[in-house]
Amino acid sequence: MNSAPGQGSAPGRAMAAVTAFKFDGRLHRRWQAAPVLAEEGSLTVLWLPAGTAVEEADGHVWADDFPVVHYLWRDRWYDVFALLEEGGVRYYCNLTTPVEWSAGPGDRLRQGRTTDLDVDVLLSADGRLRIVDLHEFNRHRSEWSYPESLVREVERGLADLLDRIRDRQEAFSPQAPLLWRRWLERL
Repeated sequence: MNSAPGQGSAPGRAMAAVTAFKFDGRLHRRWQAAPVLAEEGSLTVLWLPAGTAVEEADGHVWADDFPVVHYLWRDRWYDVFALLEEGGVRYYCNLTTPVEWSAGPGDRLRQGRTTDLDVDVLLSADGRLRIVDLHEFNRHRSEWSYPESLVREVERGLADLLDRIRDRQEAFSPQAPLLWRRWLERL
């Protein structure tokens, strides 16, 4: 595996692209295909090198100038982006439906699909936490008639996410992103 992060995929490495929609079916955001770093149980972890293209619903394309580790679960109502910035790791978490993959784990290129459910949780490198876009959730809940079962899943997902942040579990463990960085240095 001689390709460096950001230089395309390594030979034989599975790739995955993720598309998020809104509840009404409109495109929300699409991430360029990225290498699958790990899979364990319902978790898939993607490596988004600096410069990975992200397309917004309006066609605007942007990219971060730092690498990102993207955690997605098939049984959790959120995903987590660990933003590996020079000054430390920030987290951007989306309340979403669990990811649905269009192909099995052994396939070379998979398509992931989630539905963005408006609420985001931001965790700064110094530990400050903000929950944002609750107003958007409440507006869409009314406009799009979110079913009560979906509202309950979002509430449970948010509580679970906040517990994991507080307890510094999994993606929020101080060692997690550093382990991925060390692993990538060996490529």
